[in-house]
Amino acid sequence: MLIYHKPVFLNFILEHLKNGEKQTILDATLGEGGHSLPCLERGHRVYGLERDQEILARGALRLKAFEERFTGVLGNFADLGKLFAPKIKFDLIIMDLGISKFHYFASKRGFSFLQDEFLDMRLDSPGKGGLTAYEVINSYQERELANIFINYGEEPFFLAKRCARNIVQGRAIKPIKTTGELRELIKKSYLSKVKKIKINPATKIFQALRIYVNDELNVLEKGIGAALEQLAAGGVLLIISYHSLEDRIVKRLFKESSEKKENHNKYRPPVKKSALSAFRLVNQKAITPTAEEIKLNPAARSAKLRGIVKGAS
Repeated sequence: MLIYHKPVFLNFILEHLKNGEKQTILDATLGEGGHSLPCLERGHRVYGLERDQEILARGALRLKAFEERFTGVLGNFADLGKLFAPKIKFDLIIMDLGISKFHYFASKRGFSFLQDEFLDMRLDSPGKGGLTAYEVINSYQERELANIFINYGEEPFFLAKRCARNIVQGRAIKPIKTTGELRELIKKSYLSKVKKIKINPATKIFQALRIYVNDELNVLEKGIGAALEQLAAGGVLLIISYHSLEDRIVKRLFKESSEKKENHNKYRPPVKKSALSAFRLVNQKAITPTAEEIKLNPAARSAKLRGIVKGAS
């Protein structure tokens, strides 16, 4: 029997479902259906968007009892406009940017340094093609690797440079194929500092590689722009992020969209100044998990939620 964790901020999200009204909802990061399930149980129409075919199938299986009101869609939320426009407008769009437990523990694609797997790290369905972490680690120059670790893992310059150098030296002896091999090279790069840091030294490097391989920050910018266009009048976009790089993007684009000035999101169509005031922030500051939520789901400890509402057109 599968055991599912309770999604973070679920009560807050459910508060944005209008009582007595059937709404059209997009779960733009379906996963295994944790946010979609309670929306369906309340009688709403839900579309679940997922970029990984295997996870989409798992989510659809969990939600099979509601198949008349649930539609699973394979795709990336960066392409939201192409997948749904202009036919469907959403009353609520949910984006949970966390990486699913399936990817970490069951996909065998090298997301976790706790397991010894091939360095893949692609979030899309297997066989779709695209850059892998193996290619990055074994072909990028030392300076390029260091920049990835700094820009996407927020590693200090000297540690990023040391990791990059050790990787280049290690692959000169033999290709670095697995997470275990990479983990040991990263550990070597930290030397005596390993005992002084609070997190595993591989954490930020693996995060940086995953973000880079999947172009996650550009995808997020595109996705926010598309989602804002896809909201119905009075619709709400709620985004849950898990690290500062994501949260900065969400905060900036929400702020720009809710102010009476030109937006700077290159992925959104130009919006007239007068129309920008149609958006307002749900919360001025990011909402963080309660102690009870963290107890039920420890991975949620770094989560932040921000929301924006589209006014009448």
